[in-house]
Amino acid sequence: NETLAKIEEEFNSMPFNWTEGKEDAKIGIIVEGAPYNYVKEVLPEVNAEFRVLKLSTPHPLPRKLVVEFLKGLDYAIVVDEGAPFLEEEVKVAAYEAGLNVPIYGKRTGHLPLEGELTPSLVKNALLRLIGEAEEAYEKPEEIKLAESLAPKRPPVMCPGCPHRGSYRAALDALRDLKLGRYKVPIHGDIGCYALSLLPPLEAIWTEFVMGASISLANGQSIVMDKKIIATIGDSTFFHNGIPPLIDAVYKNLNVLVMILDNRTTAMTGHQPHPGTGGSETGRKFNEIDIEALVKALGVKYVKTVDPYNLKETREAIEEAMKVEGPAVVIARRECVIPVIRRGEIGEKPIVVEDRCTGCKACILLTGCPALIYDPETNKVRIDELLCTGCGVCNQTCPFDAIKFPSELKRGA
Repeated sequence: NETLAKIEEEFNSMPFNWTEGKEDAKIGIIVEGAPYNYVKEVLPEVNAEFRVLKLSTPHPLPRKLVVEFLKGLDYAIVVDEGAPFLEEEVKVAAYEAGLNVPIYGKRTGHLPLEGELTPSLVKNALLRLIGEAEEAYEKPEEIKLAESLAPKRPPVMCPGCPHRGSYRAALDALRDLKLGRYKVPIHGDIGCYALSLLPPLEAIWTEFVMGASISLANGQSIVMDKKIIATIGDSTFFHNGIPPLIDAVYKNLNVLVMILDNRTTAMTGHQPHPGTGGSETGRKFNEIDIEALVKALGVKYVKTVDPYNLKETREAIEEAMKVEGPAVVIARRECVIPVIRRGEIGEKPIVVEDRCTGCKACILLTGCPALIYDPETNKVRIDELLCTGCGVCNQTCPFDAIKFPSELKRGA
């Protein structure tokens, strides 16, 4: 507490916190971070004089600086990104200083609590503040029209992402076991695989913090008296997934942990980790074997599979779901991006048109961006520029209409 008080005192005079605008302006704006750029952009479009306090150090709040800024103002607005943390702190500082200055922001409805800020939202808030706009920001009709015409494009995993196969196999295994995706919780973790939350997979129920997938599964397995699935990436597992797995072994909890080992830290730039055996500079280190590590922790059922092989992965998951106590399935396949960079993409499948019925099962079951439906021909085609030849679509087509050229040569 003493240290924070000293830091706050330094923040009160730090040059990274400053005021700008007309000295005798009666309307104040308190802002920090990216929204400051929005404020600067829209101020010339608002017919009023404002005084701006730009904060670069929201915590601990430099209360003396804030209070001095608020003195003499008729009212102020706090422009926050995300939760209204700064707005609430400013209101506490004003109250404790005995200032009766109205302070507006997200809590008063001038800015939305949800979603990201935009210059339009900030401009509307300022106009409402000075009485030149009565309602909350409404998108212009031309923008609404454009959004209604544009195809919906949820973020998806890369073409050839091994996680697509892992989750497809997990959902198929639950179907085969007559459990269904809404009966067995599947917890996600921090990584690319969090995109499995979105259509068409809609597999994971949660994404919280690193390692929480296993921790949440541990707790739920006790209160729900059923096998709960946790999915976690290799780098996340090394970072914070080992302790909750130890807990699952120690207490013999009924969980299935799927370790999605794509041999890198893909989400944040392909950094190495203890399972890759190297460093950022190319130095060679000892590679920690995930399967050996998991077995050493005492997990009785451990199987490593290739997520490009849906049958193998599905069968391993079905076996693991029948195991009493903790079980681990390691889905090991390198992230496709480094493979592309090395130029190691192999054979790519094609659509056999006379077999394709246009059912779109391949698209609806995988969500792969390389699969394109042509409404004119009622056929699916494969974008060769995007396709990486993973073969997951080849295994999901119910009419055997997606084949590799080598298969066709063999008469398959």
